[in-house]
Order: sequence, then C-alpha cells, then structure tokens
Amino acid sequence: MYVLYSPSARRSYVGATVNAPRRIRQHRGELVGGARATRVAADWVFLAHVVGFATQHDALRFEWLLKRRGRRGRREAGTARERRLRAIASLIAESEWAPRALTLRQFPTTAV
Repeated sequence: MYVLYSPSARRSYVGATVNAPRRIRQHRGELVGGARATRVAADWVFLAHVVGFATQHDALRFEWLLKRRGRRGRREAGTARERRLRAIASLIAESEWAPRALTLRQFPTTAV
C-alpha cells in the first residue's frame, strides 16, 4: 500500500500495487494506466509505503479504510500530506491491524 503526493496540486493519493516503480510511472503519465484522480499533475512522489500485509486482500482492505478515513479528515487541521500520515499511523494502531507487523516507511520531506 502506498501514498503519493503532488506538490503542485497539494493532493495525496492512496493505492496498492505489487510493482511500485511501474505504478508511479503510470500515475505520472509516463506509462499508460494511471488513475484518473492523478491526472491533475505529473509530479507525484512517494510520501509513504506500508508493508507487512499477510495477503493482497489485507493490503486492499487497508487501502479502502484509509481512503474512507481521508474523506472525513478533510476538516482536520494540517496539509493533505500531514492528515494522510496521521490517518495511516492511527489506522496501524487500531486493534484490527495492531497484531500484524505493519511498517510505515515515510519518505524524506525534501522529496516532497
């Protein structure tokens, strides 16, 4: 499960894939197949990556929950980037995900 961020659009995007390098090239428009939501910009960078899911189904469920949480979080303080990272940390800490060995890798802010 990954989170992308576009500095020019000041938006974040959540997705799941088994091939992150290919997928970000799709989102940037370099390859065919990017998501409609990421067509607003071509400067997408990795913001965070969550690893340690037992199955692809678990990763997709986490992605789905994170997307739903992000919608209600728009009223919270902070940038889209800050809100998304807080939502990930909160979701990992919840009882459903806590027993799993999920790891959140944040990418340097200089890349954003």
